[in-house]
This record gives sequence, C-alpha cells and structure tokens, in this order.
Amino acid sequence: MIEYLKVLRHSFRLNGRLTRRSFWCFFIIHVIITLFLAYGVVSYWFTEAALLGYVVMTCPALITSSCRRLHDSGYSFRWLFMGLVPVLGTLFLLYGLLKKGEPYHNRFGPNPRVWKH
Repeated sequence: MIEYLKVLRHSFRLNGRLTRRSFWCFFIIHVIITLFLAYGVVSYWFTEAALLGYVVMTCPALITSSCRRLHDSGYSFRWLFMGLVPVLGTLFLLYGLLKKGEPYHNRFGPNPRVWKH
C-alpha cells in the first residue's frame, strides 16, 4: 500500500525512473480497487460516479508511472503508444514494463534502487 501511495503522490511527474516493484504494486492495487468499485460496492453504497471518479483521478498516475517504468528499462515514453497496436504492440509494451531496469544511471536519471545515505 505504501508503494501505491508513493506512486499517487508523484502522479504528474514524467521525469525519473520507477522500479518494477513500485509499478506492479501500484498497478495491482489499482486493478483491485477498480474491480471492487465495479462489482462489489457500486451496487450497494456508491453509484457508477464513484467508479468513474476513481478511474479519472488515477488515470494520470497510471500513465506517468508507466512512463517512468519504461524510463527505468531504458525506453522512451513513446513506447506507451505501442499498446495501441493490437497484440504485437501490447506484447512489446508488456516486455518494456516487465524488463529489469538498467543498473546504472541512464538518460532518464539515476537508478531508483540505489540506497541513498
């Protein structure tokens, strides 16, 4: 949950890098909350507006975290547009999001996994 809040806090930050752990923790919690709102709670306590509001509020965080995750792998944000290409483009995008980050400083910033004293 801490990783989720860290990513949300930097929702509008496009520069820098994001570790695989932070990205996937955020993504999985985002999917769980979305499914919970869509199927579990909406019919009883909330309206569809709650689901729509949550998705709209977290959309910038999802896009920018994907961008920073690609930066950690050494790819530009333009790889996000590969997801628009059916099947093959989605596989390339998934590869970029799953790939281990570069262990050294790259053009997008320092390694986020290095311990800072």
